[in-house]
Amino acid sequence: MSTDSAHRAANEQARTYDAAATPGARQGYFPAGRLPWLDARLASMRERREDFLRAARGESRGHLVLVVDGEEVSTAHAGEPQISFVWTCIKRLADVCFASVLLVLAAPVMVAVAATVAASGRPILFRQARVGRNGKMFRLVKFRTMVPDAESKLNALLLSNPELRKEWDLTQKLQDDPRITRSGAFLRHSSLDELPQLFNVLAGDMSIVGPRPVIEDELSRYGASARWYTAVKPGVTGLWQVSGRNDTSYARRVALDVHYVRMQRIWLDAFILVKTIYVVLLGKGAH
Repeated sequence: MSTDSAHRAANEQARTYDAAATPGARQGYFPAGRLPWLDARLASMRERREDFLRAARGESRGHLVLVVDGEEVSTAHAGEPQISFVWTCIKRLADVCFASVLLVLAAPVMVAVAATVAASGRPILFRQARVGRNGKMFRLVKFRTMVPDAESKLNALLLSNPELRKEWDLTQKLQDDPRITRSGAFLRHSSLDELPQLFNVLAGDMSIVGPRPVIEDELSRYGASARWYTAVKPGVTGLWQVSGRNDTSYARRVALDVHYVRMQRIWLDAFILVKTIYVVLLGKGAH
Protein backbone atom coordinates (compact mmCIF):
# COMPACT_ATOMS: atom_id res chain seq x y z
CA MET A 1 0.00 0.00 0.00
CA SER A 2 1.37 3.45 -0.93
CA THR A 3 1.84 6.22 1.64
CA ASP A 4 -1.07 8.25 0.22
CA SER A 5 -3.34 5.22 0.28
CA ALA A 6 -2.35 4.48 3.87
CA HIS A 7 -3.12 8.08 4.89
CA ARG A 8 -6.51 7.99 3.17
CA ALA A 9 -7.32 4.68 4.87
CA ALA A 10 -6.22 6.11 8.21
CA ASN A 11 -8.36 9.20 7.83
CA GLU A 12 -11.38 7.10 6.85
CA GLN A 13 -10.83 4.85 9.86
CA ALA A 14 -10.41 7.90 12.07
CA ARG A 15 -13.80 9.24 10.92
CA THR A 16 -15.30 5.84 11.74
CA TYR A 17 -13.82 5.98 15.22
CA ASP A 18 -15.07 9.55 15.70
CA ALA A 19 -18.57 8.56 14.68
CA ALA A 20 -18.57 5.52 16.97
CA ALA A 21 -16.80 7.06 19.94
CA THR A 22 -18.33 10.47 20.43
CA PRO A 23 -21.92 10.81 19.07
CA GLY A 24 -23.47 11.32 22.48
CA ALA A 25 -20.69 13.51 23.80
CA ARG A 26 -21.00 15.87 20.83
CA GLN A 27 -24.70 16.36 21.47
CA GLY A 28 -24.32 16.79 25.22
CA TYR A 29 -26.18 13.62 26.17
CA PHE A 30 -23.41 12.36 28.45
CA PRO A 31 -21.73 15.17 30.45
CA ALA A 32 -18.11 14.40 31.31
CA GLY A 33 -17.75 12.76 34.72
CA ARG A 34 -21.40 11.66 34.96
CA LEU A 35 -20.75 8.22 33.47
CA PRO A 36 -17.16 7.15 34.36
CA TRP A 37 -17.43 3.82 32.53
CA LEU A 38 -18.44 5.61 29.33
CA ASP A 39 -15.63 8.14 29.72
CA ALA A 40 -13.13 5.28 30.07
CA ARG A 41 -14.59 3.54 27.01
CA LEU A 42 -14.40 6.68 24.88
CA ALA A 43 -10.85 7.35 26.02
CA SER A 44 -9.87 3.80 25.04
CA MET A 45 -11.41 4.22 21.58
CA ARG A 46 -9.62 7.54 21.07
CA GLU A 47 -6.35 5.91 22.12
CA ARG A 48 -6.86 3.10 19.59
CA ARG A 49 -7.63 5.69 16.95
CA GLU A 50 -4.34 7.49 17.64
CA ASP A 51 -2.44 4.19 17.54
CA PHE A 52 -4.06 3.38 14.20
CA LEU A 53 -3.06 6.75 12.77
CA ARG A 54 0.52 6.37 13.99
CA ALA A 55 0.79 2.86 12.52
CA ALA A 56 -0.56 4.06 9.16
CA ARG A 57 2.05 6.83 9.12
CA GLY A 58 4.83 4.41 10.08
CA GLU A 59 5.22 6.11 13.45
CA SER A 60 4.95 4.61 16.91
CA ARG A 61 4.31 5.61 20.50
CA GLY A 62 7.29 3.96 22.12
CA HIS A 63 6.70 0.91 19.95
CA LEU A 64 9.14 -1.05 17.84
CA VAL A 65 7.64 -1.43 14.37
CA LEU A 66 9.20 -4.19 12.32
CA VAL A 67 8.71 -4.29 8.57
CA VAL A 68 8.92 -7.96 7.68
CA ASP A 69 8.09 -9.41 4.29
CA GLY A 70 6.41 -6.18 3.25
CA GLU A 71 4.14 -5.85 6.31
CA GLU A 72 4.39 -4.01 9.60
CA VAL A 73 4.42 -5.91 12.88
CA SER A 74 4.59 -3.85 16.06
CA THR A 75 6.12 -5.45 19.15
CA ALA A 76 4.91 -2.47 21.20
CA HIS A 77 7.30 -3.40 23.99
CA ALA A 78 7.54 -0.03 25.78
CA GLY A 79 7.01 -0.24 29.53
CA GLU A 80 6.69 -3.33 31.68
CA PRO A 81 4.32 -6.25 31.00
CA GLN A 82 1.07 -6.13 32.98
CA ILE A 83 -0.35 -9.64 33.17
CA SER A 84 -4.02 -10.06 34.06
CA PHE A 85 -4.60 -12.30 37.10
CA VAL A 86 -8.01 -13.36 35.77
CA TRP A 87 -6.55 -14.24 32.36
CA THR A 88 -3.80 -16.28 34.04
CA CYS A 89 -6.29 -18.22 36.19
CA ILE A 90 -8.59 -18.98 33.27
CA LYS A 91 -5.63 -20.12 31.16
CA ARG A 92 -4.37 -22.45 33.91
CA LEU A 93 -7.79 -24.04 34.35
CA ALA A 94 -8.13 -24.48 30.59
CA ASP A 95 -4.58 -25.89 30.36
CA VAL A 96 -5.21 -28.61 32.96
CA CYS A 97 -8.55 -29.62 31.43
CA PHE A 98 -7.34 -29.53 27.84
CA ALA A 99 -4.05 -31.36 28.51
CA SER A 100 -5.78 -34.07 30.57
CA VAL A 101 -8.34 -34.79 27.87
CA LEU A 102 -5.74 -34.74 25.08
CA LEU A 103 -3.43 -37.15 26.93
CA VAL A 104 -6.24 -39.66 27.33
CA LEU A 105 -7.29 -39.36 23.68
CA ALA A 106 -3.73 -39.39 22.36
CA ALA A 107 -2.45 -42.24 24.55
CA PRO A 108 -2.69 -44.95 21.81
CA VAL A 109 -0.97 -42.65 19.32
CA MET A 110 1.81 -41.86 21.79
CA VAL A 111 2.44 -45.57 22.43
CA ALA A 112 2.71 -46.18 18.68
CA VAL A 113 5.05 -43.21 18.22
CA ALA A 114 7.24 -44.37 21.12
CA ALA A 115 7.59 -47.81 19.52
CA THR A 116 8.52 -46.22 16.18
CA VAL A 117 11.17 -43.99 17.75
CA ALA A 118 12.61 -46.91 19.74
CA ALA A 119 13.24 -48.75 16.47
CA SER A 120 15.92 -46.16 15.60
CA GLY A 121 17.63 -46.38 18.99
CA ARG A 122 17.42 -44.82 22.42
CA PRO A 123 16.42 -42.59 24.10
CA ILE A 124 12.78 -42.37 23.06
CA LEU A 125 12.30 -38.92 24.55
CA PHE A 126 14.36 -35.79 23.96
CA ARG A 127 14.78 -33.45 26.93
CA GLN A 128 16.24 -29.96 26.77
CA ALA A 129 16.46 -27.02 29.17
CA ARG A 130 14.19 -24.14 28.08
CA VAL A 131 13.38 -20.73 29.55
CA GLY A 132 10.03 -20.54 31.32
CA ARG A 133 8.01 -17.90 33.13
CA ASN A 134 10.06 -15.38 35.13
CA GLY A 135 13.21 -16.85 33.57
CA LYS A 136 12.87 -20.16 35.43
CA MET A 137 14.46 -23.04 33.54
CA PHE A 138 12.55 -26.27 32.94
CA ARG A 139 13.09 -29.50 31.03
CA LEU A 140 11.01 -29.56 27.86
CA VAL A 141 10.20 -33.07 26.69
CA LYS A 142 9.49 -34.23 23.11
CA PHE A 143 9.73 -37.42 21.13
CA ARG A 144 13.24 -37.77 19.73
CA THR A 145 13.33 -36.97 16.02
CA MET A 146 17.11 -36.89 15.51
CA VAL A 147 19.97 -39.34 15.75
CA PRO A 148 21.02 -40.01 19.39
CA ASP A 149 24.25 -37.96 19.23
CA ALA A 150 22.62 -34.98 17.47
CA GLU A 151 24.37 -32.24 19.47
CA SER A 152 27.91 -33.40 18.69
CA LYS A 153 27.01 -33.94 15.05
CA LEU A 154 25.59 -30.42 14.84
CA ASN A 155 28.87 -28.88 16.03
CA ALA A 156 30.86 -30.86 13.48
CA LEU A 157 28.36 -30.01 10.76
CA LEU A 158 28.48 -26.26 11.42
CA LEU A 159 32.28 -26.23 11.54
CA SER A 160 32.55 -27.95 8.16
CA ASN A 161 29.79 -26.05 6.32
CA PRO A 162 29.78 -22.21 6.37
CA GLU A 163 26.40 -22.05 4.63
CA LEU A 164 24.76 -24.19 7.29
CA ARG A 165 26.45 -22.09 9.97
CA LYS A 166 24.95 -18.95 8.46
CA GLU A 167 21.49 -20.55 8.33
CA TRP A 168 21.78 -21.72 11.94
CA ASP A 169 22.92 -18.34 13.20
CA LEU A 170 20.01 -16.69 11.42
CA THR A 171 17.13 -18.96 12.47
CA GLN A 172 18.55 -21.47 15.01
CA LYS A 173 17.24 -24.18 12.68
CA LEU A 174 18.34 -26.07 9.57
CA GLN A 175 15.69 -26.52 6.89
CA ASP A 176 17.29 -29.72 5.57
CA ASP A 177 18.80 -31.06 8.78
CA PRO A 178 20.74 -34.28 8.07
CA ARG A 179 20.45 -35.32 11.73
CA ILE A 180 16.70 -35.93 11.45
CA THR A 181 15.74 -39.59 11.18
CA ARG A 182 13.21 -40.90 8.64
CA SER A 183 10.54 -41.38 11.30
CA GLY A 184 11.55 -38.07 12.85
CA ALA A 185 10.78 -36.22 9.62
CA PHE A 186 7.22 -37.59 9.70
CA LEU A 187 6.80 -36.74 13.39
CA ARG A 188 7.93 -33.18 12.79
CA HIS A 189 5.74 -32.72 9.74
CA SER A 190 2.72 -33.98 11.67
CA SER A 191 3.77 -32.28 14.95
CA LEU A 192 3.31 -35.59 16.79
CA ASP A 193 6.73 -35.10 18.37
CA GLU A 194 5.18 -32.29 20.45
CA LEU A 195 2.65 -34.52 22.27
CA PRO A 196 4.84 -35.22 25.36
CA GLN A 197 4.82 -31.48 26.06
CA LEU A 198 1.32 -32.02 27.46
CA PHE A 199 3.11 -33.40 30.54
CA ASN A 200 4.98 -30.08 30.76
CA VAL A 201 1.59 -28.35 30.71
CA LEU A 202 0.23 -30.48 33.57
CA ALA A 203 3.43 -29.84 35.53
CA GLY A 204 2.79 -26.11 35.23
CA ASP A 205 5.93 -25.33 33.21
CA MET A 206 4.09 -24.64 29.96
CA SER A 207 0.70 -23.55 28.68
CA ILE A 208 -1.29 -24.96 25.77
CA VAL A 209 -1.00 -21.56 24.05
CA GLY A 210 1.90 -19.16 24.53
CA PRO A 211 5.22 -17.94 23.12
CA ARG A 212 7.42 -20.61 21.59
CA PRO A 213 9.83 -22.10 24.19
CA VAL A 214 13.46 -21.06 23.66
CA ILE A 215 16.81 -22.14 25.05
CA GLU A 216 18.75 -19.76 27.30
CA ASP A 217 21.25 -18.67 24.64
CA GLU A 218 18.44 -17.94 22.20
CA LEU A 219 16.64 -15.60 24.61
CA SER A 220 19.34 -12.97 24.09
CA ARG A 221 18.05 -12.54 20.53
CA TYR A 222 14.80 -11.15 21.96
CA GLY A 223 16.66 -8.07 23.21
CA ALA A 224 14.36 -5.67 25.07
CA SER A 225 11.40 -7.91 24.25
CA ALA A 226 12.74 -10.73 26.46
CA ARG A 227 10.79 -9.43 29.46
CA TRP A 228 7.56 -9.96 27.52
CA TYR A 229 8.54 -13.55 26.75
CA THR A 230 9.34 -14.36 30.39
CA ALA A 231 6.14 -12.70 31.67
CA VAL A 232 4.09 -15.79 30.74
CA LYS A 233 4.54 -19.53 30.30
CA PRO A 234 5.73 -20.73 26.89
CA GLY A 235 3.19 -22.69 24.88
CA VAL A 236 2.84 -25.97 23.00
CA THR A 237 1.33 -23.89 20.23
CA GLY A 238 1.16 -20.15 19.71
CA LEU A 239 0.74 -17.22 17.39
CA TRP A 240 4.10 -17.89 15.71
CA GLN A 241 3.26 -21.55 15.07
CA VAL A 242 0.05 -20.64 13.22
CA SER A 243 1.53 -17.64 11.37
CA GLY A 244 4.07 -19.32 9.14
CA ARG A 245 6.13 -21.16 11.73
CA ASN A 246 9.60 -21.95 10.32
CA ASP A 247 8.77 -20.04 7.13
CA THR A 248 8.93 -16.71 9.01
CA SER A 249 11.94 -14.60 9.94
CA TYR A 250 13.27 -14.56 13.50
CA ALA A 251 12.33 -10.90 13.92
CA ARG A 252 8.73 -11.73 13.08
CA ARG A 253 8.74 -14.62 15.57
CA VAL A 254 9.73 -12.23 18.34
CA ALA A 255 7.13 -9.67 17.25
CA LEU A 256 4.37 -12.27 17.21
CA ASP A 257 5.31 -13.58 20.67
CA VAL A 258 5.27 -10.07 22.14
CA HIS A 259 1.99 -9.24 20.42
CA TYR A 260 0.38 -12.34 21.93
CA VAL A 261 1.45 -11.41 25.46
CA ARG A 262 0.19 -7.85 25.04
CA MET A 263 -3.22 -9.00 23.83
CA GLN A 264 -4.12 -11.36 26.73
CA ARG A 265 -7.42 -12.42 25.21
CA ILE A 266 -9.11 -15.80 25.70
CA TRP A 267 -10.67 -15.52 22.25
CA LEU A 268 -7.17 -15.27 20.77
CA ASP A 269 -6.21 -18.55 22.49
CA ALA A 270 -9.33 -20.16 21.03
CA PHE A 271 -8.49 -18.81 17.56
CA ILE A 272 -4.91 -20.13 17.81
CA LEU A 273 -6.13 -23.59 18.89
CA VAL A 274 -8.55 -23.83 15.98
CA LYS A 275 -5.95 -22.62 13.50
CA THR A 276 -3.38 -25.04 14.95
CA ILE A 277 -5.54 -27.94 13.80
CA TYR A 278 -5.64 -26.46 10.29
CA VAL A 279 -1.88 -25.81 10.21
CA VAL A 280 -1.01 -29.29 11.55
CA LEU A 281 -3.23 -31.03 9.01
CA LEU A 282 -1.57 -29.12 6.16
CA GLY A 283 1.90 -29.36 7.67
CA LYS A 284 2.51 -25.65 6.99
CA GLY A 285 5.94 -24.37 8.02
CA ALA A 286 6.97 -27.68 9.60
CA HIS A 287 10.64 -28.54 8.96
